[in-house]
Amino acid sequence: MDLNSMISDYLRKGTESRKDGTYYPSDIGGCMRKLWYSYTKGAEPDMGKLTSIQLGRMMHGFLADVINSEKTDIRMVKPRVAIMEKFEGITVEGDVQAMIISYEGREYVMGVRATKWLDGVRRPDRIHSMQMNLYMHATGVPRAMIAYIEKSTLKTKTFTVKYVPEKAMLALKRFKKLHDCIIRDELPSPEAKQGNEKWQCSYCDYVSECARDAH
Repeated sequence: MDLNSMISDYLRKGTESRKDGTYYPSDIGGCMRKLWYSYTKGAEPDMGKLTSIQLGRMMHGFLADVINSEKTDIRMVKPRVAIMEKFEGITVEGDVQAMIISYEGREYVMGVRATKWLDGVRRPDRIHSMQMNLYMHATGVPRAMIAYIEKSTLKTKTFTVKYVPEKAMLALKRFKKLHDCIIRDELPSPEAKQGNEKWQCSYCDYVSECARDAH
């Protein structure tokens, strides 16, 4: 009985093909060059990445079940969120790891993130914050939270995220910039290498291509 192969096949089936001019909401904030490679070159889905996505979905489902099972001041409004935002000829579309809840009489978009080490989470991740601003913009719900759940203990930390319209617009403009680079076959700069987020390179499927094309 080869359950490992079955699991791998199942995870691969969950990947979606990319359509021209359509971009995934979860891609925002990542290194522009990595995204360019992923949309133009393609790659065999990385199992570590697919596993992480599946764990995130499981955590999302778990938290939704918890909220639905308890009668508290937190009420489920919408357990799943899908967005579609059109901007200057492109479409940002897809399901996101978020739900809409009501807390103390106000609605919030709540993002759910799995983390290995909860004590290391002291503030919302920059990329996650940008994503939440895009989700708030797309859903029309002007308040958001991010719940970080530790994989080994299921303990959580929750942070509020302020809606800043300029951040949502920045997210859309980044997708537009990526789209223009793809259309022109123009390689974007390696943002992760040039900034303070070189850790992204450790999880990138295109490290060798990026080194080859370095400029």
